Amino acid sequence: MALALGFALALGLAGIYQGKLKPIRNKWLLFLIGFLLINIWLCPKPTVHFLDMNVSGFWVWQPLAYILIFFLMFITLSSIDFDDKHKDIIFKVMSWCGFVMAIYCIVQSLNIDQFYNLAIKDEIRFIPSANITGTMGQPTIVSPFIAMIIPIALYLKRYWFVLIMGIAVLLTRSQVAIGAMILSLLFLYSLKNKKTFIRTGILFLIIIALSITAYFSNPKIKSLVKDSGRFENWQQIIKDVNSPLAPEVKNRYPFTGLGIGSFKYIYHIKNHNTFWQAHNEYLEIPYNIGIIGLFLFLMALWVIIKDNLFKDRYRRYLLASFICIAICAGGTFVWQMGPHLYYSIGILGLLNNKGVNNVIRI
Repeated sequence: MALALGFALALGLAGIYQGKLKPIRNKWLLFLIGFLLINIWLCPKPTVHFLDMNVSGFWVWQPLAYILIFFLMFITLSSIDFDDKHKDIIFKVMSWCGFVMAIYCIVQSLNIDQFYNLAIKDEIRFIPSANITGTMGQPTIVSPFIAMIIPIALYLKRYWFVLIMGIAVLLTRSQVAIGAMILSLLFLYSLKNKKTFIRTGILFLIIIALSITAYFSNPKIKSLVKDSGRFENWQQIIKDVNSPLAPEVKNRYPFTGLGIGSFKYIYHIKNHNTFWQAHNEYLEIPYNIGIIGLFLFLMALWVIIKDNLFKDRYRRYLLASFICIAICAGGTFVWQMGPHLYYSIGILGLLNNKGVNNVIRI
């Protein structure tokens, strides 16, 4: 994350220094950024003293700084002009990162890794393919990173890269990443035209309905889905969004949340478990910034997605990459990891870029 923040800040500062920044027309995104201040004002502030200083609500400031830095990066990437040469360089770097990481995962699957050893912790040992982590610590973290780069490699027609990365994702046995990889490729196929999109969408809804029905009605199907406690915690998170912070406290914060970044400090203590992340960004967001914050977040993303549907080949493949990581965000905490967040903001910035005659050199 430190490295990702460094790159993001460097991009943003270069944009300011060279005067290349242009207006951002996504009003929902601007509302969301502005709403963060309201969130800080209205969130609960337990009295905490450290060295005779009041540090109440200390958890909101770090994520706020992260958000503002990555927002500056987003503005910069939305403002500058990328010709075909710049696009190819960016895509080649991304595809090589995914490919090298995939090669490393395959090497780890052969149990010949010299540099990274599996930590002896109970929660780690029960993860399928626990030794296949790349350089990221867990298979459920490395697999979304590789999966989101597959559409980029497809855009470059590097099919060997796609094959190796696909094998690596399968070896991690991450159901979230494997499902996201398949669905993002199906989404990419559906962008051929509006008729294909509608037909694929209907087919997708039917498959989802049948899958949910099978999950609740067939014990064998249910046993195949390894939720690792996610489903139970998701139900509890939904309850917590509209419940008091503690039994002796009457105030509730369903609309504005408990404060940016509060989940990892409050949830596991309140509910006596080991979930420091919700493993679902779309549930952790309302916990932190409320229902209003979630609405603004989804609307900001929808504007970018809507504006890039059925466009040129370049935007279709970028959009498929983002859809992949966005699906993964529904089953893990990818947007709290430096590489995933940096690539996600980068892709969103490129998608939001309408093309202007500026090139930033950094």
